[in-house]
Amino acid sequence: AADPSTDPLLRLLGNDQFDSEELNAYELGYRWQASPAFSLDLATFYNRYDGLASLELSSPFATPEGRTIVPIVNRNLTDGNAHGFEALLTYAPVRNWRVTMSYSFVDLNLDPHGMDLNRGEYYEGATPRHQLSVRSYLDLPGGVQLDAHFRYIDELERSPDIVTGEGIGSYSELDLRLAWQFTDALELSLVGKNLLDDHHAEFGPPEGRGGIERSVYGKVTYGF
Repeated sequence: AADPSTDPLLRLLGNDQFDSEELNAYELGYRWQASPAFSLDLATFYNRYDGLASLELSSPFATPEGRTIVPIVNRNLTDGNAHGFEALLTYAPVRNWRVTMSYSFVDLNLDPHGMDLNRGEYYEGATPRHQLSVRSYLDLPGGVQLDAHFRYIDELERSPDIVTGEGIGSYSELDLRLAWQFTDALELSLVGKNLLDDHHAEFGPPEGRGGIERSVYGKVTYGF
């Protein structure tokens, strides 16, 4: 955990007192098939976490050579809870067109009781609170398909791998796919991904964060 020539020396050691993390999860869902063309799924949940892993300082000790070792060990000193809900709507207004929309809300709260050297508490900000997705699947004459996917991801308030506590902004993106089933075995497609922005960040520290870039490519699929 540090330059081995230093004294005192930080050293990552095992801990035979470390236990499994515990989760009590409660879920409730409801599914409604209103008609052959419309369905709705709802789900809500509450999770209780006890004894989550955290890196902590332990009691220093001296080696036979006279060096001081400061141990860093895994302990179960973080608790937390999460609650939220999800919704999925499917609608097919005509036989050749289907639309699905999903939304999720997650509220995660973590409570470290120790020093939390690995910044485990930051995970509560590394989970997007809001996520929205809309997909469209359209079958056109002549074996042509046109698919679209729009998504919105809420901001990350902070993340364990960003030591400054900085977060990552929200983003919206759109993917499109145009495909032609030339024969039963051959499919040709043109795909555009992340079309709304030149690039956007999804993870990683600010320095060197190039982000996910817009891309367009063609694809040939052949089945033997």
